[in-house]
Amino acid sequence: MALQEIFVSWRLTPDARPEQVGELFKQARVCSAQHGLTGLLVFDGEYLVAHLEGEADAVQGALALLGCAAWQESASVQHASPLLRRSYARFRTGYAWDDGGDPPLTDAPDSALAALTGLQGESATRALRARQHGLELD
Repeated sequence: MALQEIFVSWRLTPDARPEQVGELFKQARVCSAQHGLTGLLVFDGEYLVAHLEGEADAVQGALALLGCAAWQESASVQHASPLLRRSYARFRTGYAWDDGGDPPLTDAPDSALAALTGLQGESATRALRARQHGLELD
């Protein structure tokens, strides 16, 4: 079956609680293990960003799981395309902060992922992969 990748972001509603994000991370890890997904799901306190890779049906199923929480604003799909080969060896979750690298993810000190949410296409996926060193991943 053909591989697909998708890059999507969500802004959390003001009433979102950290334990809700933790539960979503647990569900995403189970889903990715069951369906052979690779990629990243990252949270910064304000935004969630996911870059998922796998068979098209599995990617779409994971996207539905990730986007169903009432404490998230609607998803912004920034990139979706067929994939020749995977970029990630496994699925990982984690926390992002602006580590002061060059270039910084954003000028806003309170949201390390805000700049990524404005990118479209492969520039979004490249920017996230380039910043993996600044992520605290499981």
